[in-house]
This record gives sequence, C-alpha cells and structure tokens, in this order.
Amino acid sequence: MTEQELLENIIDIHTHYGPFGGFSFSPKEVMQKMRNIGIKKYAIMPAPMKNDNHIPDNHKVLEFMNQEGVEVIPILMTSPAMIKNDPLFKEVNNIPYKIIKIHPYAHNWNLYPDLVEVILKQAQLKNVPVMIHTGMDESQPNNFKTWFKNYPNIQFILAHGRPANQTKEILETYSNVWVDISFIEIKDIEIVSTEDNTDRILFGTDLPIPEIFFETSSEEYYNNRIKALIDNFGTETILKWGKYNTEKVLDIENT
Repeated sequence: MTEQELLENIIDIHTHYGPFGGFSFSPKEVMQKMRNIGIKKYAIMPAPMKNDNHIPDNHKVLEFMNQEGVEVIPILMTSPAMIKNDPLFKEVNNIPYKIIKIHPYAHNWNLYPDLVEVILKQAQLKNVPVMIHTGMDESQPNNFKTWFKNYPNIQFILAHGRPANQTKEILETYSNVWVDISFIEIKDIEIVSTEDNTDRILFGTDLPIPEIFFETSSEEYYNNRIKALIDNFGTETILKWGKYNTEKVLDIENT
C-alpha cells in the first residue's frame, strides 16, 4: 500500500476549525488543507477556547458536510455555558455528531460535576464516545477514573494520551478507554502501544493546530507525521489504528 493509498483509507479522528492561539482557520480553509493532503475521512470540531462562558460554534461543522468524495464526522465540543444553556441538547439536535468532546484544560469541569453528568448521560443516550483532552495538568487521565468506572457502556477516547505512562495504565485497567495519538511523540506512542493496547489506539493529528506549534504547513506536517509513523510502526499498524480501530469505536464497521 502506498502512502497515498493509506491516506485515502484512514480516518483522522481529531481535527479542528475556528480560532485558536491568535489564529483562525475557516471551514473553507480547513477543507482545502484536507483535500491537499488527500484525507478522505476525518472527524472535526471547533478549536477549544479557554473560557467557561464561551459556547462553541458547533454549527459551523455543517459547512463540511456533503463534500463530494469526502466523509466528515462531526464532534460536538462542549463547554459549561453550553450545557447550562441547553441541557437537553436541543440546540444541536440538527448536528449529526458521532463523538462528544470534553476539554478539562480549556474548561474548569471539576467545578461542574453535575454538568459533566449531563454530558455523560447524553453520550449514553446517543450511544456515542466521549473524547477527553488529556495533558500534564488538571486533564491527566487519572482524574477521570470514576467516569470510566461509572459509565462502562461509554467508550472514552483520551485525546493526546498524556502523560504516556498514565495512559498506558488506564488502557490496561479499563476496557472502555481508547487513545488518539494526535500530538503524541513517537517515544510516547511506543510506551502506549503495547500488544494488549494496540486494538484501542486511534489515528489523529489535531490539524491544523500543529501549524502554530511547529511553524509549518498542515500539508508538510502531515507528510512528515505519516512517514515517521510508518517508519516506526509500519503501514499495516497505521491502517489498523486509522481505519479498523476507528471504525470499531465509532461503530461504523458495516456502514
């Protein structure tokens, strides 16, 4: 399988649109970047804004739908203000979201346990996974063990899988937890991707956010990232993470 064929078969489970870090990426701009790269399937959401009172612009994801030859999977970005304003999710009912995102670094979810429960119950009702931003701060995976335990029927996706050793232990303990490898260094992917865990690793890139951190184009970043992943893990493994595992967690194997 060529690199281009791989790109046409995998699903990038973690991409963004909108303002972030003083930059702004319009839907039109992001769509063009993905076409340039050659990705045919990707999940996308608004970029996070560090403000509990901000309501994410989830409806802009509808601009991505119905592209010829491209499948877009909406991710519903949440915030405390959004859930307070719309606890029944009526205002986003017209968005065919397949994942719900909680961002504990951008938002102080520890102050709103009742709102978190609202989100988890909605995910359970809709039978969709919950993606959680993780990092070396209040968003460490260990902080969410009660979620994994109390909601065994929800599939949780640890975005970025940081810190890696903690993520590895979580994956080994909870069978309903997955990790997407967006922004994870190769050495940390090696820690997480044990034989027991490889069935719950997902391909993601956080595009186009890497443009800001690495001062490069999305196209160049993607090319370098794919090459590094293939060199270290092999094409078949990346196909597994980016296609078969993702289809399984999203329950789209037979669609």
